[in-house]
Amino acid sequence: MRYVVLIAVAIAALIGNLFSHGELEKATIKVGGVSLIVEVAATQRTREKGLMRRKELPEGTGMLFIYPKERIGKLWMRNTIIPLSAAFIKDDGSIANIVKMEKTGSEKVYQSKGRVKYALEVPLGYFEKNGITAGDHCEIPDLPVK
Repeated sequence: MRYVVLIAVAIAALIGNLFSHGELEKATIKVGGVSLIVEVAATQRTREKGLMRRKELPEGTGMLFIYPKERIGKLWMRNTIIPLSAAFIKDDGSIANIVKMEKTGSEKVYQSKGRVKYALEVPLGYFEKNGITAGDHCEIPDLPVK
């Protein structure tokens, strides 16, 4: 009986790991002077997974994608069920452009205007609600990219 309980616990843990989003490092950044708590996607794997299959993204939170070097940033909504807004951010912290990614599950590619170091996904309409536009500055702590 004891082994049955141990096996059941092991199976439950395995299933939980398969469907969890995992614990990503969190950081506080400032976007246009507004504080935001972000999950940090700093590895190829976490950048590829992004916010896929998430059911919600609370106001005041987001996901910060860090690229190993400046590049044309590209995002899509594949397997993403919540509508998002995204800012593409240059290495100096300035916002290159903002896009609305309303069509969930789409494979349409949204890209930066020029080379960027970061992309920031937030709930749809967040930037407008907070008066944040292209050209505004972001304060991003020195976070390692892996």
